Amino acid sequence: LTSTMDLLPTFAKLAGGQVPADRVIDGRDITALFAGADGSRVENRPYYFYARTRLAAVRLGKWKLHLPRPVDKTWEKYSKSEDAMAVEAPMLYDLEADIGESIDVASEYPEVVADLMKYIEKARSDIGDFDRIGKNARFFDPEPRRPDILAKQ
Repeated sequence: LTSTMDLLPTFAKLAGGQVPADRVIDGRDITALFAGADGSRVENRPYYFYARTRLAAVRLGKWKLHLPRPVDKTWEKYSKSEDAMAVEAPMLYDLEADIGESIDVASEYPEVVADLMKYIEKARSDIGDFDRIGKNARFFDPEPRRPDILAKQ
């Protein structure tokens, strides 16, 4: 899995430069993928999904874990009803078998949920969540730190 986060380190390498050493850079150099080099694989790493300031999900390999969340009234009118629904407990999806994320398999794979929750806690500590600012966050969002409270009003 690659993302736009990988562009800075990739373009820096292609231009003969380096990424800043004074901060955490989340992206990885993926020039080997462009070159089609033998054995070029991007490491399997977690990909975090945020909805504004709320950490909403994490994907690692074939697994995607959605975290509990309130109904987001802000986007409810623009979304399908199931996309704006509240999530009461973590929901796990096997994206190889269910790309549409329609079958929650959290109860069948509690060990996967537990492993992914470790990544969630690491992300919360590192880059933050709606109720905390992570140690490497560049938090500048002027919105309230608790958008879930506004959604309930």
